[in-house]
Amino acid sequence: MSDQTKYPCGECNAECKDASLSCQRCGQWFHAGACSGVPQNFLKNLTKAPGLIWMCKDCLDPGKKPLRDDHENPEGIIRSKLNSIEKRLNEQANPTDIQKLIDDQIKKDKQDMEKRESNLVLFNVPESTAKRSEERQTADEEFFKHFAVNGLKLHEDIPVEDTIRLGRPPELGSKPRPLKIVLKYKSDKLEIFRSLRNLKDAEPQYKGISISHDYSNQTREEIKQIISAARAKDGEKAHKYHYSIRGSAKVNYNALLLNTRSLIDFRKRLELADFVRRKDYDIILLTETWLTGEIQNSEMHLPNYNILRADRAKNKQASSHGGVLIGIKNETKHSQVNTDNLPEKLKTSVVVVKIDLSTPLLVVVVYNPPRGSPYQLSTNEVDLLFGFLSVHCQGNLILTGDFNMPDADWETYEANNEGNEGQLSKLQDDINNLQSWSNQNTLLFNYKKCSTTTFTAGRRPKNTTKRDFYLNDQKIAEKATVRDVGLVINEALSWTEHVKVRVAKAMKSFFLLKRNTSSLLPEHSRAHLYRSIIGPALFFASECWELKKSEFQILESFNKKSSDG
Repeated sequence: MSDQTKYPCGECNAECKDASLSCQRCGQWFHAGACSGVPQNFLKNLTKAPGLIWMCKDCLDPGKKPLRDDHENPEGIIRSKLNSIEKRLNEQANPTDIQKLIDDQIKKDKQDMEKRESNLVLFNVPESTAKRSEERQTADEEFFKHFAVNGLKLHEDIPVEDTIRLGRPPELGSKPRPLKIVLKYKSDKLEIFRSLRNLKDAEPQYKGISISHDYSNQTREEIKQIISAARAKDGEKAHKYHYSIRGSAKVNYNALLLNTRSLIDFRKRLELADFVRRKDYDIILLTETWLTGEIQNSEMHLPNYNILRADRAKNKQASSHGGVLIGIKNETKHSQVNTDNLPEKLKTSVVVVKIDLSTPLLVVVVYNPPRGSPYQLSTNEVDLLFGFLSVHCQGNLILTGDFNMPDADWETYEANNEGNEGQLSKLQDDINNLQSWSNQNTLLFNYKKCSTTTFTAGRRPKNTTKRDFYLNDQKIAEKATVRDVGLVINEALSWTEHVKVRVAKAMKSFFLLKRNTSSLLPEHSRAHLYRSIIGPALFFASECWELKKSEFQILESFNKKSSDG
């Protein structure tokens, strides 16, 4: 009985805007006054009467067929109104709003599932008769611990965060209420479900207990519908079967492996923490952290993770450019494997963590620096690491990191990390095969025109392997630079020698033009000669150059001389 718009009057068919009322039987609107028979001054009193209803004259006629079967049922009237309102809302609903409602509901359901994923519900667990709720809760927790050890045959106590009885307190002699157990680790829940087979040999007090997941009310209704459909399909034989619905028993971990190349800068640590939180990784594995004892675990800004590190101490012989880190979510039950018995070089290069599952999982992250570093792992140290892992690995193994071991055999776990002697031997074998082919085809090589060059980026490491190569039993000369189709490359992969050669050729062309041309040539003619003769000689293969400051100075020096001349 409120103001409405765009509702036609059942008597005059005009729009009901102000001072109108609705029939509680047929739902038709009428104007106050002549159309409804209700004076306007009485309408206000009618709306304030809590139990008073009004019906139009057609609905009061006993010969009329009722328009509603539930006109005497208040719940039916309310339900009908709600259906009418829902219909109007559906007609006016915005698709964007509907999608938002759906997304919000999905998000809410996901959060509810995550909240319940480490919970259990136990049935037929006797209730304590203690008067205080704290005592009853303690009794339930103690019973569960005894049940886990004696009934499920688990070898250690399972951490419990809370115990809750579901439903109202039972009457005397009635069935005990279900007991919800909130576990600290979801991996313990998996372990309990895998140990249910042990209940068949348990003591009599534990055999009547059943365990279920902590389903939401909506999920329980869906399960009931599935079971009902299965029973209806089987017909009369359904009572002879036990129906159960189970989810997957697998545990999936989402892991991140990253070579960070220094986490000393706090901005980089914040960026990493934000990325990890958004992706919600279960395990993070980092190499080359460059961290030292001056940076605490709390400064990683990952409060939901247990941080396990192996930092490299900085000294005069080597930098601290190393270090490895494993971060595991706090709810994942795990323990760090002690590596104190390993050599110092290994202790600062590896972190080993054991995740407690029914089949234990060993997670290992390793950083082995490139050749030339004093922290590079030797063959014996790598073999020692594999032996250490074989002792502690009692189930599955994840071995990852940054190895820098191109010669390792990952199928047999045999290390060959000392130099590249094997690769050099293969190269000599290839030279011998090439010599055999040349002899068979009478196309002999001139060993005097052959040379070898060992290329290294930057300074050559002290332990770089050098070896002599032979062609037709003659030693091949070793050179620091090599010339190929006009390019001059030295063993340090720099362009200094090439630039010097190009400047020398350009200088010859410059003096040749200076001797054979007049000093009175106009400026545009000189520029044309420079572009056509000197430029090609000076900037040959410039597309490949990546010059340093000193090499640019060599070019600038030539340009200055040529412009002055």
